[in-house]
Amino acid sequence: MKKVMNLVLHCNLIFLLISCSNNHLSEDKRLTQFADKAWEDFNVESYMILPETTEIYFIVEKSTDLEALEAALNKRLEKSELDHYSLIIDWEI
Repeated sequence: MKKVMNLVLHCNLIFLLISCSNNHLSEDKRLTQFADKAWEDFNVESYMILPETTEIYFIVEKSTDLEALEAALNKRLEKSELDHYSLIIDWEI
C-alpha cells in the first residue's frame, strides 16, 4: 500500500512539473506575440522582454507619442500581465 501511495504521489508531482513548465512557455509566447504586434502596429524600433526584472522595454521613433503608445499597449496586455510586468517606452538615441 505504501508503494502505491508513493507511486501516485510521484506521478502527481511529475504531472504538476510538466503543467507548470507548459504555462511558463505559453506566457513567454503570449508576451512575444504582444511585442511583435506592437512592432507591426507602431513605430517600434526594438523591444526586449526582461523576465528577470519583469519589464517590457520598447525603443520607438522620436515622432511617436509615448503616452498614446503606452495607453494602447496597456489595453492589449492581459490583466495578469499588467500586474506582473511594467512597460518602459523610450525614444531611440
